Amino acid sequence: KGWETTAPREVAVTVTPKFQGDDDVAAERKGLFRRDVRLEATAPWLSVGKGVVVTRGGKAFTIRIDPCAAGPEGAGPFCGEVLGFDDAAPGAPPLFRVPVAVVRPKAVEGDSVALTLPPSFQAGDISRNFVTPPDGAASATVEVTCDGDGLGRRLVHVQTVQLLPQEAMEAGWSKRRAYANDGESCVYDAGRVTPGRTMEVCVAQDWGSLEGAKLDATVKFQPGCSSLESVALRGTRSVTTIPLEAPAWARGPVVASPKLKLTRWRRALRPTKSEVTALTGARDAWPDTGKPCYALKLEYEFTAPKSGATAGGTRFLFAGDENVYDAAFDGAFAEVIEKDTGKIIGARDCRVSGKIGPLKPGAKYVVNFLVQHEDPARLESIRDGECWLDSELSKAIDVPGYG
Repeated sequence: KGWETTAPREVAVTVTPKFQGDDDVAAERKGLFRRDVRLEATAPWLSVGKGVVVTRGGKAFTIRIDPCAAGPEGAGPFCGEVLGFDDAAPGAPPLFRVPVAVVRPKAVEGDSVALTLPPSFQAGDISRNFVTPPDGAASATVEVTCDGDGLGRRLVHVQTVQLLPQEAMEAGWSKRRAYANDGESCVYDAGRVTPGRTMEVCVAQDWGSLEGAKLDATVKFQPGCSSLESVALRGTRSVTTIPLEAPAWARGPVVASPKLKLTRWRRALRPTKSEVTALTGARDAWPDTGKPCYALKLEYEFTAPKSGATAGGTRFLFAGDENVYDAAFDGAFAEVIEKDTGKIIGARDCRVSGKIGPLKPGAKYVVNFLVQHEDPARLESIRDGECWLDSELSKAIDVPGYG
């Protein structure tokens, strides 16, 4: 688990013993388990108590992390561990390890920041930098300059990552590669960025390169619309506000020239059937308590359009499951079946980016959706859950914009 903070933070960690052949170990023997554990931190920016007593039910202890003491801004990651040793066996290896990593991103003042790269890149070398996009930044580019030794051009990879709350890694991830000629610059598009969140920028020379090269890299930020990636119009009277920002570091006037295209058709579906059941079998039970897990089975029906939105891909989304990676619900699985033939034409799990289709024009389809949770009452609350069917239009529709 991670946090964005510069202040020292105390984190609670729970250690629970696992018995080899757990099902064959008698409950009385488990009840007699006791270990006096000595705690040691491997990094000076980690603080922990002297020790804990671990019994069958486990034991919690607190680790204090001081990120500012780990190292300078723009460096990292800094890695440390908290080790737990058995007091009764001084020479034995640790019973457990708690890994901790700290990153100190470089705060950006203005519209650009130079990355710290090694003096020479060999084949397969990777340089990691961490920066914080400034307020008002909407997108970013990475400019790489190659000072080669006469080889002509080199294949350089650039990857950027921002981990955003309640979103999958792909939402803030970009990966580009291009040939950089000696003495020239190459610009890589890093896409949308979120201000104030740590952004990792990786630069690497391709593993197939013949010899080393000197690279310089600069991240440049552009202002604009930073809160919306796409606009959804719901019905004929829908109104959507797009906020625009012009930060103080923007150079020159910021001109807004909206260009709108309709690319997808979204339909909202309500379930035709819903049922909450307890799953049977050891695989679907919690390992510590044996309590069963519950499943909500939803069924939806829809008819494919006769033309216009059947040739492209179609996505099936449970309303709100774009947050499924950090959601309380598990096992989001769906399969799409052609109603007349019973043929499965597509399926998806919690990876929302999956597509189904193509669909037959005018054909009827059934969607079976399964979601799991330990509390049946939580599943009952979403038995009438709406789902979205996103169909890509065979041809985008240009929409005039006025501003």
